[in-house]
Amino acid sequence: MWASIAAIGAYTLCSSLMLISNKLVMSCLPAPTLVSCIQLVVCIISIMFVQGFGLVKLDRVSGSDLKWLFLYSALFVSGIVLNLAALEHANVETLIVARSCLPLATSVLDYFFLGRQLPSLRSIAALSVVAGGCAAYVATDKQFMVEGIGGYWQVLSWCSTTVGAMIVGKHISDSVPLTLSSQVF
Repeated sequence: MWASIAAIGAYTLCSSLMLISNKLVMSCLPAPTLVSCIQLVVCIISIMFVQGFGLVKLDRVSGSDLKWLFLYSALFVSGIVLNLAALEHANVETLIVARSCLPLATSVLDYFFLGRQLPSLRSIAALSVVAGGCAAYVATDKQFMVEGIGGYWQVLSWCSTTVGAMIVGKHISDSVPLTLSSQVF
């Protein structure tokens, strides 16, 4: 149990720090595509570096699995670029609030596209409370009051792309026999 709590805490810390770091970078260098490319190249070089030392082993990928991996990669990269574009126009709080609604959309799409169960009534109640809090935030957000839904188009685009990437990623995890290192690469 403590290992799970530590993993969740580490993920939350890394995710939060990355969001804040990206906001700072975007304020100095408002070029989301360039920033994304730099981050992805560093990630690729890091994986190749640890593979060179034998710390991870990358699997060979079959041709039939490449279409899913390509789709996921395209959605993932698009999500990063859209996230940075959203950070250019929205504050960090708006993205955190939007991100908190993604499990609700993902759970419904899991049911329709992956054949998974819908959340229990207790989970639906919890997700509904989160969605209600998000709606309250949007209703009081100055950007929304001034620009309406149009002021959120980057955030909505990012959310849609991220949910799509989550669904495709879950499909890959369920059906493509790759190690975690190979899925990341």
